[in-house]
Parts: sequence; structure tokens; C-alpha cells
Amino acid sequence: MRQPFHTDLRDDQWRDLRASVFDQPDAPPDLREVVNGLLYRDRSCCPWQLLPPGFPDRERLRKTWTVWQADGTWQRVRAIVSALPPPRRREPTSRLGRFRAAGARFLNALPGGELLLSPGRPIIRLAEWFAGCFTVHAKLPGWFREGHRRAVAGDYEGAVDYYSRVLAVDPTNLPTRQRRAYAFLQIGQLAEVCDDCRLILALPDLTYDAIAQVHFFLSEALVLSGDADRSIDHAFTARLITRQGENPSWGNLDAWESGSLSPGPDEFEMLANTHNDLAEYAINKKSDFATATLLYTRGEAYRKQYADWLEHMPDTTLFLSEDWVRNIGHMALIDFWLKMDRLGWRKWDRMLLIAPPNVVANSAYIDSYSRYFKVIRGDRVPAGIRHLTATFGPRVASLIAYPDGSKRYFTEGMGLIQEAWEKAGYGPLLEPSEADVAFGRKQLLAMGLPADAWFVALHARSPGYHKEGQGKHQSHRNATIASYLPAIREIVRRGGWVIRLGDLSMQPLPPTRGVIDYARGAFKSPRMDLFLCAKSRFFIGGASGISHVPTTFGTPCVLTNWLSNALPVSSKHDLFVPKMLRLVEEDRLLTFDEYLTHDTRLLCYSGTDLVKCGFEVVDNTADELRDVVVEMMDNLDGIASSNDGLVGAFDALARRHGLVGFSRIGSRFAARHSELLPSIRKAA
Repeated sequence: MRQPFHTDLRDDQWRDLRASVFDQPDAPPDLREVVNGLLYRDRSCCPWQLLPPGFPDRERLRKTWTVWQADGTWQRVRAIVSALPPPRRREPTSRLGRFRAAGARFLNALPGGELLLSPGRPIIRLAEWFAGCFTVHAKLPGWFREGHRRAVAGDYEGAVDYYSRVLAVDPTNLPTRQRRAYAFLQIGQLAEVCDDCRLILALPDLTYDAIAQVHFFLSEALVLSGDADRSIDHAFTARLITRQGENPSWGNLDAWESGSLSPGPDEFEMLANTHNDLAEYAINKKSDFATATLLYTRGEAYRKQYADWLEHMPDTTLFLSEDWVRNIGHMALIDFWLKMDRLGWRKWDRMLLIAPPNVVANSAYIDSYSRYFKVIRGDRVPAGIRHLTATFGPRVASLIAYPDGSKRYFTEGMGLIQEAWEKAGYGPLLEPSEADVAFGRKQLLAMGLPADAWFVALHARSPGYHKEGQGKHQSHRNATIASYLPAIREIVRRGGWVIRLGDLSMQPLPPTRGVIDYARGAFKSPRMDLFLCAKSRFFIGGASGISHVPTTFGTPCVLTNWLSNALPVSSKHDLFVPKMLRLVEEDRLLTFDEYLTHDTRLLCYSGTDLVKCGFEVVDNTADELRDVVVEMMDNLDGIASSNDGLVGAFDALARRHGLVGFSRIGSRFAARHSELLPSIRKAA
């Protein structure tokens, strides 16, 4: 048995159809279901391959639709099924909204109706309230509000219960069904999400906007279930409906399903964006890199098809969209495209970077790249350039192709580039201008640093900038600034200064000699941010975007509290210490061999996924942070590190798990956790 829909024929409608349209004696026994399938498709703007399961064979429905459209049968069906109005745009979808709209139309039609309408509104509301006191619908607002309150609080199971009560009384309530579908999505009940969305597509008086939104929602649920094909179909259908407005082209929808869609710039751009958007959604919501890789690969195939269609499309132009300049961490990753070009892995005759001023995270950083890129800085980007960039330009989250034909997700692939770069003996590509250096030195003097003082830039990721709460998707990357105080005091004891980077949302540092809380001070600016990253003796950071910036200028890095789906990509001379993972059920830390497995690393992308799988994230202790900072200062002073055997053991283990181009693990950290490398310890 299939799911019943609001578009299904009532018994009286079917009797009328049998008597006036389908009165032939040889009608197939499932003719009513054929009509139901066509009615559903007509209402939902649904391509044949996306019809819900349970309807007759889609090829049969397609042929029947073609015949009935040609001979007028479908028009006769529509005339009898009068409760099937076509979709509209921006019309009210609830019963209350339709009642108000009808009342407004009636009053407007009267002489002086516009004057009558204003005093008429409170009368209508009073009548609605009075009638509601004597009906079961009187409880609906309370149930709806309670469901919404629980959803906001994160109690999605409770929200589902309350929304279900509303739908039991008013099954055509569109907002409630949409919110219940969203709540189902949050608790991972993907089949229920699809059921609710398919029911929505059959509701009366749907608008094209609502239909497109539901198709988008279905695409998200399906991509989380690993069904990339149908997910793309729904998302592309939604984009076609949105683009074509009030008259979506069934020809395009049918051609898309059959694979005969006429190629055109708009379609190829939509396909490129659809594949990229869903790939990023699969990663952000479920850490599903396998489905994302499949989507990235198929999107690349469509881009190649488009390039062949253009015939003269040059593949020696690199297009980078504003996605690369929205935050400073993305801007730092542009460096790897330059390195691939210099290494000869990819050769571009021209590089274009779109950088609208209202989007750019750090304008001074863009200036550093301008010697390599043609930077388009205006608010209005030429339409042709924007189209080619959207279609052919790689996003930050993407696969990187290598000379041997292999492809890796960018967080791991960057390590290959960095390692090859250092083996070739190349240095940093970027450097601050003389004017920027002079500006920075002047600012340091104004902040109170002596002219001959050296300083260390420090950034500890905190929840304020992204407005994160506990247990959010990326909050496991945060660190407590108080745990860095012993390391800060050690830097000051050796004659250095510490300048804390960040923003006003960060917890203030306690007043300390030799420490400047630049993040909350009057000297903060994009230009100074860049100077501090480029000219500090070394940089202390974590799993945050700004930690990628110093390496582009050749500044040594100490990367702390690191937890990501890859080890930190930086210079081989830099140091890092990871956050550890505790297996809660067994009350033990993962061994490094367990920690570095592919599956565990993928989980580390999402803090919520780690919790669901029974892991607790263990921040670096104050002693661990002080030790690795001392080790960096010793290295810069020419003092060799001890415990190189354990460091080498970790390096070999990480490479065995497919990682390359990463920083050295802190030797003292490795010694503290030597029991997590038992086989190496026995060999020693």
C-alpha cells in the first residue's frame, strides 16, 4: 500500500470520471491509480522519476500523460476534479489565510471597500477567536507554540509529538508539516522527512515557492541517506522551478529526467552549484565524505561536458569566486593553488579572483595576492565572468587533482602540495609590503612594545565569533584562553611579548606584564592582523582559519588543541599538539593508531558526530601547551629536541594511515603519551 495523498480522487470524483470520461468497458483495473499518479505529479511539479513509490510504472504514466494531453482527456479530468487548482505564487496556504484573503477581496469589491477593510479586520479576528473557542482547532495555537518552543530548545522528539497533534486535527496545515519534517531531519528519521515532504507536495493551494522549497528539503534528506542521484534530481527540479517562476517548463523537467536536457549556460551552472552545495551539506551535517566525493566527481563530469559544448573554453584560466575571500582562513588556502602552478602540477595562463569589498574578510591580505591574480574588486562583477566562475571555479571545499590522476579532499590534499613544495626547496610566496611593515612597527610602538622587542602572536578559537553554544557542530575546536597562561608567562620570562589576536567577543585576558590583548583593543585592524601573522617570531594557534595565514608568509607555527579530519598542514619545521579523544564507554584515550584511522578522522570534522559515537574531546592541558611553546623557542635558539624516536614513530604511523605534509608532533607531548605508541616503545 502506498502513502495516501490529498490529491487522491474522492469516491464521488471517481464516479463522475467513470461516467463521463472513462466509460469504456475495457478500462484497466488500476485506472484510478493512474489518474491519482498524474494528479499528484500535476500538483507537485514532480519529474516522473521522483514520484513517490506505489504509483503505477512511471513509463506507463508518462505515455498516458502524453496521450491524454494530446486528445483532450486530461483537460476533461481537470474540469471534473475542480478541487485541483494549479499552483500559484505567494498565495496564502492555510485555511485562515484563505478566509482572510476571501474577505479582503469581498470588501475591496464593494464601493469604498478599501475604507471598509481596515475596520473590518478586527471584526474578522474577533469572529475567528469566538468560533475557535468551541472547536477542536482552539488547541492548535497552543500545540503549535509548544512544538516550536521545544524545537528551539533542541528537543526535536518533543516537537515532533506536538506537531503531530496539530496535524491530526488539521492535516493540511503546511507550516506545521514543514516544521515536523525539519524536526524529523534533526533526529535522523529521514524516511519520515520524505513522507512529510511528499504529503506537502499534494496539499491544496500550494505556491511554486513552496513546491521548490520542499524539493530542496527532499534533496537534503536524501543526500543524508546516501541517495546522491535522487538528491540531485530534487535539487535541480527546485532550481528549475525557482528560475522559471510561474510557468515551469515541463519540457526541461522531462528532458532532465531522460538525460536529453538541451545544454545551456544556465543549466550547467545550476548543475555545478547543485553538486557543490549538496556535497558540502553532506559533509557539514553528517561528515559523509564518501557521498560528497561522489557528488564532486559527478559535478566535475558536467563541467567537462560544458567545456566540450563551449568548444573554445580555455582550461588554462583559474577562476576563484568570492567563496575564497569570505573569511581569512579561506584566503590563506589560495596559497596552495599558487604552489601547484609553481610546481608545474597545474599551469594557468591567467588567474582571476573575485573580491567584492563588502565580502572580503581582510583587504590587506588580498593586496598580497594581487601580484599573482587579476583581482576583480568592484561590487558589480561582469555577468560572463561571474557565470564562468560559478560554473568552472573550484570552491574551498572541493577535491584537488594531482599529476598522477588521483584526487583528494582539500584538507588532506594540501599536505601533498606542501610536502612537494618543501622538497623542491621553495620558500614562501607572500610577503608584506614595505609600507605594511612600517605601519605595523609604528603600531607596535604605540601599543607599548620597545623597538627591539620580539613578539609572539596568539589566537585561541572561542565560541563568540561564530555565536556557538556548547555541543554545536564546530564548538569542539574551541579552546580556553586561561590554559595558555603558563605558556604566555614562559614567553615573557624569556624576553618576548605576547599579542593576542581575535575579536571583541573573546574573554578578556587578565592584565599581565608583556601581554597585549590586541583583540579587544583600539589598534585592531585588518592590516595589523596581517602584520602580526607575518612578522611574529612564531605564531600560536589552533584549528581555526587564521592559523593558516602565518605559513603563507613563512612564519613558524605552534598549532595547539588541534582536532580536524586531517593533521595540520604547515611547514615541516612547525609543531603541533592534538586534542585527544576519550572513548567514554571504556574510559580510555584512543591510541594514536585508532586516532589516525580514516573513519575516526572523518568523525573529527563534527563535534556532534563525535558525541553520538561515544567520544569525549580532551583539550590540551596547560602543561602540554607550555611544553610545546618551550620546544619551539628551543628550536629557534638552536637547541635540539629530545624524544625524536617517538616523534618519528608518530610520523611513520600517520603516513601509514595516508597522511602527508603535516607538522611535527611536539616531542614532549609524544613522551607524555608514549603509552599510546606501545609497539614503538617495546622496540626501543
